[in-house]
Amino acid sequence: MTLPVRSLALLSLITLGTENVVGQTLIYDVPFTLSRGLGFVMEDGETSGSTELAGGEEADDQYGDVITFAGSARRITRFDVGVGIWAFGSGPEADVTTTARLTLWSVNGITPVAPLWTGAVENVRLRATGFAFETLLTFTPDVVVPDTIAYSIGFDTAVWASSRNAAAGAYFRTIAPSVGSSPARLIVRNTASGAWSEDGFRPDSNGLARVWAVPAPSAVALLGAAGLIAARRRR
Repeated sequence: MTLPVRSLALLSLITLGTENVVGQTLIYDVPFTLSRGLGFVMEDGETSGSTELAGGEEADDQYGDVITFAGSARRITRFDVGVGIWAFGSGPEADVTTTARLTLWSVNGITPVAPLWTGAVENVRLRATGFAFETLLTFTPDVVVPDTIAYSIGFDTAVWASSRNAAAGAYFRTIAPSVGSSPARLIVRNTASGAWSEDGFRPDSNGLARVWAVPAPSAVALLGAAGLIAARRRR
C-alpha cells in the first residue's frame, strides 16, 4: 500500500509529480519482508505521537535510524519507509487513522541535530487484529543531503476507531542494509525530555527504508562542463 505525500520542504527546488524520477539510483536499502519488528511511537488512546498516556507501552514520539548512503548521488527524490500497528491479546480489530511524518536530520555522531527536510502523509489508516499490518509510505523529498543522515517517523494526529490494546510505529529488521550502511542502532526521541538515544532493546537492527537519489545540481553542472570541454577538444 503506497500513499501520496504532502511535502513541507520550504526550500524545494521543484515539485516532484511522480514517485519515479528519471536517472534516480537506489542509495540505501533494507529489504521489506515479513520478518520484522515494530518500534512503538504511539499507543491506543493517544491523539498524536507527542502525547503520552501514563503507564503506557512507550514513551517516545520519534523512532528512526542513522544511515550512510552508497554511491555519490545525494539529491534525494524518494524515501520509502514501513509503518504499522501491533495489536496485543484478543479483541476487536485495532484501527487508527493518523498523519505520519518523516523528518531527515543532519547528525553529530548518532544524534540528530537539525532538520534537513520534513514531509507528511495524511489519512494513513493502520489496522491489525492479532498481528501487525504493514503500510508502505512513499515520500518524495527534493533535498541534497550529506553522506550520513538520520531519519525519523512520528505521528502528528491520531483518531482511534476501536478500543484495543495496540501501538503504532516504524518497522525494523535485524539484518544489515543491502545497499549503503547503518553505523548505529535504531534511535528514539523521548517525548518528555526531547533527548535522543539508542534503542538499547533492539541491537543490530535497522529501520525498513529504501532511498533513491539523483546527482546533486553541482555534480550535474560538473558533468555538463566536462562534456562541453570534451566536445570542444574533439573539434
